[in-house]
Amino acid sequence: MRTSNIGYCDYSGGDLNFVLGCTAVSAGCANCYARRIYERFGKDFSKVTVYPEKLARLLKWRPKPPYKRGAGSRPLAFVVDMGDLFHKDVATNIIRRFLVLVWDRPDVDWLVLTKRPKRMREELLRWCATTPPLPNLWLGVTVENEDNLWRIDELLKTPAALRWVSMEPMLGPIDMEPYLGPVHVDSLGVRPRNNWDYWRAGLDWLVIGAESGPDRKRRPLRWDWAWDVLEVGRREGVPVFLKQDSGPHPGVPLLDREGQEVKEFPPYQAWRFRDREGKAS
Repeated sequence: MRTSNIGYCDYSGGDLNFVLGCTAVSAGCANCYARRIYERFGKDFSKVTVYPEKLARLLKWRPKPPYKRGAGSRPLAFVVDMGDLFHKDVATNIIRRFLVLVWDRPDVDWLVLTKRPKRMREELLRWCATTPPLPNLWLGVTVENEDNLWRIDELLKTPAALRWVSMEPMLGPIDMEPYLGPVHVDSLGVRPRNNWDYWRAGLDWLVIGAESGPDRKRRPLRWDWAWDVLEVGRREGVPVFLKQDSGPHPGVPLLDREGQEVKEFPPYQAWRFRDREGKAS
């Protein structure tokens, strides 16, 4: 497994892409980098393919430090960055196998990102009927503009130890203030943020990034859109990761108002797991 070029994780690609392919659902999909890669090789990105053998190999995978969060931390592994784990063409048993993998590999923090939060909510509610929320599973949604704020609403109703939002590509101003800090979610009420036995309230991490690619197709990012979210995050104590600015190639630094890079992560938690009978391990 190779280390990742994605700034906010240690690993991506390879066996972590046990689902490949996706179909467009919103404006953020228009210039999808994964689809561009597929089309370059004459492949049909709309055909979703699952590779169970990759999941099996991940059980034996042994990552090696250093990790981006520093000494003593776990690696961050971003799964299915070339597709969507909660696409309708991914069978429930594959999602279930992934959740079992997360349970069996507490030495890794697993990042999931989806544009299909309704199905994610359904699958995680089913899992949590018999098993607590997984403390090393970071559940996230993509919100490229305010037309898709509903995805955050679904995320906040999903049992999770950590919730994050990726605003990439950020295509317009997004008011994130209502989603930070204590948030009342249905009848569950405000939940404590220091105990993984309970579902958390609010968001825990924000990632902001612009679109890259040819000038004629690339949709620009206005810096004040990103800065407004950064300031709200700082005011509410939610870490923010500025991933990349607009440019012909990925990786152009996105800077704050003072011209500095901002690469914050949620506070590291040395979670203790509990077995299915509730005993600490």
